[in-house]
Amino acid sequence: MDSQHDIMSATMFAGLSDEMINKIAEIAEVIKYSKGSYIFKERDRAEYLYSVIDGKICLEININSQLPVLIKCIYPGKVFGISSVVDTDRRATICHAKALEDSTIFRFKGEDLEALFNLNFEQGYIFMRNVGKVLKTRLEIQRVQLVEGLYNDRLETI
Repeated sequence: MDSQHDIMSATMFAGLSDEMINKIAEIAEVIKYSKGSYIFKERDRAEYLYSVIDGKICLEININSQLPVLIKCIYPGKVFGISSVVDTDRRATICHAKALEDSTIFRFKGEDLEALFNLNFEQGYIFMRNVGKVLKTRLEIQRVQLVEGLYNDRLETI
């Protein structure tokens, strides 16, 4: 596996220099998860940013202890565990991450990424701009899900 090439395919690292990608590859770990296993659960310590190499991961929350609700599926080249790089004071996860199929994932320690980007603010800016784009897209998707849910609930009461 060419980890530099695979890391470059992750949208979160788009626009970073080859030198920075090489440094990120040095701190990357490759982890395999079997179908049904949890990568993390809601309120766990958010230590790592993850990027899917192959497989599929779902992000879900529990409305109550019995009912998990799918928020989003994460496919190869996409990232999750963003709390590890944006919630640096609390570093707490806000959902569950579960393998929907056997999956191979890059894992990057959030503190190690932060240290790399503190050495090169320009590269850190590009990275955080990419984080912002991911968060904006996810908020837009959740907004649509919320509106559809409210609309469907309203139809059921008519």
